[in-house]
Amino acid sequence: MRNPLYFGDILLAIAVGFMASRTGFAILLLGMILFDYRLILREESELLVSQGSRFQAYSAAVPRLLPALRPKLLPGGSLPNWKEGLLGEAFMWMIATSVVTFAVSLNLNAYFIVLTSAFVVYVICVAVIKHRHKQKLGGLHG
Repeated sequence: MRNPLYFGDILLAIAVGFMASRTGFAILLLGMILFDYRLILREESELLVSQGSRFQAYSAAVPRLLPALRPKLLPGGSLPNWKEGLLGEAFMWMIATSVVTFAVSLNLNAYFIVLTSAFVVYVICVAVIKHRHKQKLGGLHG
């Protein structure tokens, strides 16, 4: 699907909606769907302007919000870059670790220590990513 994050938002609205009244559930779900569709349509119009026919072909092949059971595009042939992926998600893993730390220990100090370390990890990851990006650009121009 083209918008997995927004699909996740809708699933989250469903999950939270189960804790609400029937009316609250309907309002939450409908509100999230409308909010997400508004964002999706705006983003897609900007992508169409910047990417043109490539995005138009992608849009025609890949469903907007409903997951497909089979891939809709041929593989690109490149291998996943696990280092870059883990580096990019390190901050979120540290945030999750801080929540788990609190859930296990019920110690607010431990939570804030791990949470603070998440921001340190974030700063380091951003610096590494920027450094690697500069190296790639230097390799392309040099």
